[in-house]
Amino acid sequence: MLMHPQRRALVSGTLYAAAAGLTWGLVFVAPSILADYPPALLAMGRYLAFGLIALPLALWDRQRLAQFSRADWLEALKLSAVGNLLYYLCLAAAIQNAGVPLPTMIIGTLPVVIAVVSNLRGSAAVRARDGRLPWRRLAPSLLLIGAGIACVNRAEWAHLQASGGVVDAGRHLLGMLLAVGAVLCWTWYAIRNADWLRAHAGSAPGGEAERAPGVDPESIPDGAVEHTPGRTVERAAGANMERAPGENLQRAPGGNLQRAPGAWATAQGLATLPLAVVGYALWWGWTALAPAGSVAATFAMPLGPRPELFLGLMLTIGLMASWLGTLCWNAASQRLPPALAGQLIVFESLAALAYAFVWRGQLPGGLTLLGITLLLFGVLAALRGGVARAAAAHGP
Repeated sequence: MLMHPQRRALVSGTLYAAAAGLTWGLVFVAPSILADYPPALLAMGRYLAFGLIALPLALWDRQRLAQFSRADWLEALKLSAVGNLLYYLCLAAAIQNAGVPLPTMIIGTLPVVIAVVSNLRGSAAVRARDGRLPWRRLAPSLLLIGAGIACVNRAEWAHLQASGGVVDAGRHLLGMLLAVGAVLCWTWYAIRNADWLRAHAGSAPGGEAERAPGVDPESIPDGAVEHTPGRTVERAAGANMERAPGENLQRAPGGNLQRAPGAWATAQGLATLPLAVVGYALWWGWTALAPAGSVAATFAMPLGPRPELFLGLMLTIGLMASWLGTLCWNAASQRLPPALAGQLIVFESLAALAYAFVWRGQLPGGLTLLGITLLLFGVLAALRGGVARAAAAHGP
């Protein structure tokens, strides 16, 4: 039995979001493993690796990248600067000041922040394209997610106090503020990136376009593209224009060229590379000019005191978290409304907690498990709301 296109979009989008969360969770433990490395070097090293990994991928995907306009590349540069470099700089500094759990829980508020901001956006064009998840359907999942985050946060704070170490309130406050800054950076990135991707959405496998729940296939405006096996049909005003197989000039509503999630992830990697190179060089110059005896002056550049571990971790998270995670998130963003996709970022928090407990060598306590359960039920509530919305809009 074939799955309804709207339900297929919901399922595939959720799986892509889960894969992105599993890879992104890796970036939370790296600052703890490399606690003697400054956050700026971790951020620049991660995205320098991402950019270098993107080079051979760009060569392989050069035909699709060649379709990008100057405006596309400028958008990739903005997204990379804020959603990649600035976000991870804030996150790495937050983790090194406050440990893994507290920043993880603050980052865990991203589903709430993104869902609320997405629902509050008043643009008629955005509402027509993405729809809205009604507050009465959105509220239960947000409450469950918020309660889960509060439980885990309380459990981890109690663990920190019981560990016997000196708790520096100032450092933890700074870590909290930096984590909030990371939330702001990624909220802007997630919504803006989703806007761009959904405005340039391509077709789904099998020749039928995947659309988010609540989007009526019959409401596609003039200028949109429909796909059937072996051909692409561009709906012009009052007429259909068929293109032969192999012709790659496909346009989404509004006349924008369609972009594939993989190509857009590679484009962001290429845009990040010059930013990371400049940032790395500036940090190296700063250590050279720092006063003798200072921490910066005694840091062993260019690869630090543990070069093999640093290189291995940067390449791992550059490939898995930065490129593969971005590719999966782009695919999810094309299939799901931002208000729903934003809630699925809880997969990142769950993965980060799992990796943190593995690194710590401990099992989570009862309150932590309760919080994780609430987070999972919150995700399920969000998915149920999306399925109900699709069923109400399109029937059985």
